[in-house]
Amino acid sequence: TARIQEKSNELHQINKVLQRANTDLQQYAYVAGHDLQEPLRKIITFGDLLQQQAGEGLSEAGKSYIDKIIESTARMSHLLEDLLDFARITKNNEPFVNTSLRTVVEGVLLKLGDTISRQAARISYTALPVIEAIPSQMELLFEHLIGNALKFAHPNGAPEIVITGKKLSNTKIGEMEQLDKSL
Repeated sequence: TARIQEKSNELHQINKVLQRANTDLQQYAYVAGHDLQEPLRKIITFGDLLQQQAGEGLSEAGKSYIDKIIESTARMSHLLEDLLDFARITKNNEPFVNTSLRTVVEGVLLKLGDTISRQAARISYTALPVIEAIPSQMELLFEHLIGNALKFAHPNGAPEIVITGKKLSNTKIGEMEQLDKSL
């Protein structure tokens, strides 16, 4: 029992260190994401101004450079938003509640509607369950899954995304956990 108590104390200390490191990471992610937004906004603003005011007088190469700057800043802006979302999620202590995945997916599809339309994507989903989850995390999960499917779709053709779900028995979950441990 002394050995068990010693291991328990050791795990408790490791847990405290991990919690402190996680808190530090959350704070860093939030501060970094927040502080980087201001210079990025200036780059976006001046890039737009340059494109509007000097765009017609620039060579094709110059126009291409400005387009690349604007595209890159848009990507960076999305990355910073993702970083801030990560900081908010890990910091947020929202409770698990009954969450309709159908409602979550429908909300995400509305949010991504412009991108879906622009790519002429076909997205379908089956009857999705209600699960115990943190709704904002499920929204981010589906937003990233669908967004990445659209982003990395083959450029020659309309993407087709099918979302399905099924409830697993406790036995099946146990089998999957065992398989995961063996890998």
